[in-house]
Amino acid sequence: MLGTPAAFASGYNFGTQSVTAQSTANANGAEANDASVIYGNPAGMSRLAGTQFSLIANVVLPQLEFKERGTTSNGLGLPVDSDNGGDPVKTTFVPHFYLTHRLSPRVVAGLGLYVPFGAKVEYDNGFAGRYYATKTAVEMLNINPSLSFKFDEHQSFGIGLVAQYAKGALARQVSAAQTMYGIGTELGLPAGTVQALAVGALGVEDLRFHIQGDSWGMGYNLGYFYELNPHTRFGLAYRSEIKQKLAGDAMLQNSAPLATYIASGPLAPYADAIFANFPTTAHGHLNVTTPQSVSLNACHELSARLALMGDVTWTGHSSLQHLTIEARPITTTYIKTDWDDTWKASVGASYAMTAAWKLRGGYMYDQSPVTDRTEVLPTLPDNDRQWLSLGTTWQMSNRSSIDMAYSYVFIQNQRIDRRYDDEGHPNSTAAGETETQGHVAGSFKSHLQIIGLQWNYAF
Repeated sequence: MLGTPAAFASGYNFGTQSVTAQSTANANGAEANDASVIYGNPAGMSRLAGTQFSLIANVVLPQLEFKERGTTSNGLGLPVDSDNGGDPVKTTFVPHFYLTHRLSPRVVAGLGLYVPFGAKVEYDNGFAGRYYATKTAVEMLNINPSLSFKFDEHQSFGIGLVAQYAKGALARQVSAAQTMYGIGTELGLPAGTVQALAVGALGVEDLRFHIQGDSWGMGYNLGYFYELNPHTRFGLAYRSEIKQKLAGDAMLQNSAPLATYIASGPLAPYADAIFANFPTTAHGHLNVTTPQSVSLNACHELSARLALMGDVTWTGHSSLQHLTIEARPITTTYIKTDWDDTWKASVGASYAMTAAWKLRGGYMYDQSPVTDRTEVLPTLPDNDRQWLSLGTTWQMSNRSSIDMAYSYVFIQNQRIDRRYDDEGHPNSTAAGETETQGHVAGSFKSHLQIIGLQWNYAF
């Protein structure tokens, strides 16, 4: 699957699926001038003649810096050493592909392969929030066959089926001190002994909990296109939720140092029983529902050279209220998100400098689903962002064109003050139900640069 950096649209949306769109900060949903319209609005395929394809490559250069600004604990009130987590995001290459073919004067078929969502953040093992998470990776690929139907000279309708492949991974450190506290409690040892065991394990290397899995989900998208006249058109598009149940393997890594501590310390008489009931592998799963969205867009050609366009999109991020990672008998981890629905708005323009060259640009404001620093996820430190994009289209021939774009994404600095020993798990007292423990406080500073290249060809 595709590797992706920290998501560069709100939530974990992968921010652009078309360089034509990127160059206008995603304002061009009603422009419909190449095969990448499949993503924005499948009804717009009705404007495309013959057979066309668009091959797209994005290079994303993210920057994310965390500064620890508070005390981190392991859930026992015991301080732990911490750092800022190193360099958690990397430069990434992501491709997309679209193909359309006119079946009749009124019907056009298309196929899109693109990345709708993606995020990958991985800190080093000394990260201040390591008992919450050191790694979150979400990678998705949509396979989107579509059809558009032209009703009359003004109206078109589009429909698409979406088969979505999802792959995810999560890792966090597990405090040896907290593990010893739990073992001592389960054995029914005196409170003073349990506390002494936990304190004595402070110098023991942490365990690492890691889970990864994948799944397929199904959804759909709809589009409506209205051409008021040859120079003005509007689009309305809907994208459905997709439910994913990622299943795979979970494991506790680096358990040898703790096992040595148990076998050679005060718990040596209990060592055989502990090891017999100390699983390090399990089957796990995580349920995720990707958000639905509705977009309204417009494009108006002021002249033969200048076109203006705009887009407003609502995204139902409130579908993600919590994450529950089931990995019995190792653990069940509950993470509260409480995300809100969001809006984004963009404006853009294109100007034909010559018959072969067109200049494009745009601006977008994109809300974050996270509204409180107590709800920020350390491995997805989202906040409101603004896009500035510039691009150009080079019409090489009647059949072939190249789109190039550069975007700079300003992300508002984010504070985190998350006491995740108080997540509010509805079953936190049930057997086998545990919450990630601890507290992380600090600030995030981030921005992104995106470079895009797209080749369009018409047969």
